[in-house]
Amino acid sequence: MDEHILKVTILGRKLSIKTDATPEEFAQKIKFIEDKAEKLKKSSLVTDSTVLSILLNIILADELMKTSQELNKIKQVDLIESEKAEQLTSELIKLISDQID
Repeated sequence: MDEHILKVTILGRKLSIKTDATPEEFAQKIKFIEDKAEKLKKSSLVTDSTVLSILLNIILADELMKTSQELNKIKQVDLIESEKAEQLTSELIKLISDQID
């Protein structure tokens, strides 16, 4: 994709952002952030936009790290299951081969 400049408003600030995302994809990301920020505003007494941004970054980093950890766990389980399947396949091939001989 080609990079282009998108003019957006996020958390009340107008920005020009260089991205390769389509306007629709970028709008989804902005909506996600705005929704998280709105929940944070409602659940806390934070009114300062800088503090809100910092807290929002901490929350998003936490979610990202948890998701990454879960993905790593899934990959480990998948690797173990693949190894088990490979071992069972080898055993079945040996059994079949022994029966043929």
